[in-house]
This record gives sequence, C-alpha cells and structure tokens, in this order.
Amino acid sequence: VTYPAREIKQIINQMQEIENSIPEEWNKWQRAKYIYEKLGENISYNFNREEYKTLNPSNLSVLLSRKGVCAGYSLLFKEMMDRQSIDCDYIRGRGFTGEGNSEKHAWNVLQIDGYTFSVDLTWDSARLQAGYKDLEYFGCKEDFYETHKQDYDEKNYRYSTFSKESINSIN
Repeated sequence: VTYPAREIKQIINQMQEIENSIPEEWNKWQRAKYIYEKLGENISYNFNREEYKTLNPSNLSVLLSRKGVCAGYSLLFKEMMDRQSIDCDYIRGRGFTGEGNSEKHAWNVLQIDGYTFSVDLTWDSARLQAGYKDLEYFGCKEDFYETHKQDYDEKNYRYSTFSKESINSIN
C-alpha cells in the first residue's frame, strides 16, 4: 500500500500517541495487551462494504478512520508490535461462525518469552468497545482453531494457550 505523505504522518502520530502512554518499564506482555486493548476500543468493524473503496478498511489507515475489517486490524496490530520489537505475524485464513459458515479472515500470532499464541483483535474489538476487559481471543481461546483455519501456505506454529485469568491479570 502506498500512503500519501500527509496520511502516513497522521498514522505515525496516532501510533506514537498510543506508544507514549506505555511506561518504559513495561514488559512485552504488558505492551502487547495494552496496544491490543487500545486498538480494539477505538476501531469498529466496518460492515458497510460500499465504504471499502473509500475508507481502506484493510490497511493502516484504519487508525485514522476508526473503521476496519480483519485485515486492517491485523496489519495495524502487526505494525504496532513491530514498533515494540515484539515478534508478530499476520495470518490469513478463514473464520467460522457457530452456524458453520465461513469467510476470509486475518489474525495475528505473537511470540513472547518463548510462547507462541494466536490473537484475534477483530473478534475481541466489539467486547472491548462495550467495556469488557476479559479478553476472549488474546491467546486464551482453547477452541481458537475450531473457528480459525489458516491458509495452507501459512507457516505452522506450535501454539500455547493460556487461561483467561492469566491473560486478564496482565495489567
């Protein structure tokens, strides 16, 4: 994606605003969870497919429009993790609903302190916006891979899963 200079400056300024709230002494777990929560609280899922052509919901500009789709959430989260020197990958695949339907989907894989785990900011964002702080998709969803199937050409990992209590106790 090519961004106009003005837009990339705005995106960087918004990232820096989030980063400036992070105490220097925080570890990678605290940084990753904080950024995940901040992005989830401030970016809504864009259900209006007509706006996809004008709002670019699948790139970093979701930080400016505050609306995005899974690709935008995941790319932005990856960029923010890269800026924090936290290993993060962007994963493509399919998301499955309770009714057995699926659609193209994107999420992330984090690697912190020897643990590799999946996070899905898109699927946690509505809960975060509603004020819930107990994360469902930040490494603690045991059935994550029943609802998320990565594309065959994506890297395979050996994943860790954590209890909700352990993830939600990170502050």
